[in-house]
Amino acid sequence: MVAIIGIVGADEAYMEMRISLDAIVRGVVDVVLGSDWNDDVKKKLGKMNVQLSENVLLEIFTALRGQPFKVLFFFRWVEEHMGYTHNAVTYNSILKVLDKQNSIKEFWDVVKELKSTGHDIDSDTYIKLTRTFQKRMMLTDAVELYELMIDGPYKPSALHCGSLLRAISLADTPI
Repeated sequence: MVAIIGIVGADEAYMEMRISLDAIVRGVVDVVLGSDWNDDVKKKLGKMNVQLSENVLLEIFTALRGQPFKVLFFFRWVEEHMGYTHNAVTYNSILKVLDKQNSIKEFWDVVKELKSTGHDIDSDTYIKLTRTFQKRMMLTDAVELYELMIDGPYKPSALHCGSLLRAISLADTPI
């Protein structure tokens, strides 16, 4: 009986934590989406006094994934104004948001920054990015990403090479 009560208590604590986290994320997302990125948005975010963690940032990035530039502005803002030091997880997460054609320059800028801080694109992120690039026919970017990964610690498999070659061979125009 005590074990069951302990499990129920743990479930309740987890639910309370999720509700609190969801409220924080919702609040930040509402402010960021409320208007163009400007000093007013920065002030509102500053007044929210959000306790940043990797999980909070990942949830915010995911919720804002349809707005890659706002995610990037927020990514920079937490670093510059809140003193947050991004790690491999947050860098990899933002790359999955910046993988669109209209933000590809920013994508590669963040990749360079990630590398300069001693981090690498992880295998899971690589798989998601290369699939996205191939699906969107962003084959030059898919090839550059593959080459980057070959030179890093998380090497793509032969299967990934074959998939990339297949996508290139099926393209209407050579890269």
